[in-house]
Amino acid sequence: MRSTDISFVIAMACGMVIIPAVGRTTSQVNWSSSPGSVARTAKAANYRRANGSMKTDLKGTELMQGASAEAKVESKNNRMEIEVKFTGVEDATKFGLEYFTYVRNSVRIARNAGANQYAASTLAKTEQQLAAADVEAKRRQDAEQARMQAEQAKAEPERMKHEAELAAQEAARQKEEAEQARQAALSQQRAAEARTQKALQVAAQAENEKAHLRAQLLEQLNSILQTRDSARGLIVNMSDVLFDTRSSTLKPGAREKLAKISGILLARRRLTLQIEGHTDSVGGDDFNQQLSERRSDSVRNFLAEEGVPVSSTSAQGFGKTQPVASNDTPEGRQRNRRVELVVNGDAIGKAAPVAMSSTATP
Repeated sequence: MRSTDISFVIAMACGMVIIPAVGRTTSQVNWSSSPGSVARTAKAANYRRANGSMKTDLKGTELMQGASAEAKVESKNNRMEIEVKFTGVEDATKFGLEYFTYVRNSVRIARNAGANQYAASTLAKTEQQLAAADVEAKRRQDAEQARMQAEQAKAEPERMKHEAELAAQEAARQKEEAEQARQAALSQQRAAEARTQKALQVAAQAENEKAHLRAQLLEQLNSILQTRDSARGLIVNMSDVLFDTRSSTLKPGAREKLAKISGILLARRRLTLQIEGHTDSVGGDDFNQQLSERRSDSVRNFLAEEGVPVSSTSAQGFGKTQPVASNDTPEGRQRNRRVELVVNGDAIGKAAPVAMSSTATP
């Protein structure tokens, strides 16, 4: 073993720094156990030129501050004997397995330097201690792993409980959101139903108003001339007796009745009036067609004179094509000779809710 290595081996094995003797040549030595492990720097004393025996003091590092040692180095017959006394040295296992590297390296260096020949008992004892330290380290490692596994096993129920609580909270949140969505949908549905119901009520009210107006108008017209309710509208019937025989001239009684009807129509501006002339089957077709047209025009012109807007009235003759009774009897032919006023409009609806008819008072 080179003399420059002696103190280095001692310091490295014991986790100490060297305090070289006065006058000794020193050099800086750096080492580490493995990549990423603890690195150390120590001063190494050169005893190559020493004669006789020399003493060197060693002091513990910050890892083992209470440790100290005294090394006696003596040169004998081209070999170096080292005697070291340690005090306050603690078990290396307390610092972790990485620090065993220094001890193992020290043993390896000592073996390479012939320790098995010059210090066999010390080397064997050291190796036994290393083996025991390995066993202890393995025991501690197993105990630590067992402790960690026990802690993990102990923490597992808590983790599962925590996860279950989180899952329950998430389920509750989703349930609440679903309930809120359901309530919102229900509110929207109720609002839509309320709007629909309101619209139906408004429509029903409008229809009721139309039906009421229709019934009222039917009663008013029927008090003047015979009037019936039909799908076409309110049909006012002017019989043949209101005209001169085979003529389109209105008799005074017809003019009086039409004047009353015009007053009713003027009170309700949204009504339309279709005037239709009809005859019996006596006489030629052309004569009956022209007579029906003249009579409908005569009624329209009189109503216009009374103020009924021409734009809301129309006149048409059908001759003998639309009889309402048989032309084989005088009574039937008299019924066929007529002028009908068809009163209609959105104000009274476009269909008769109930079919009604009565005879007017002459």
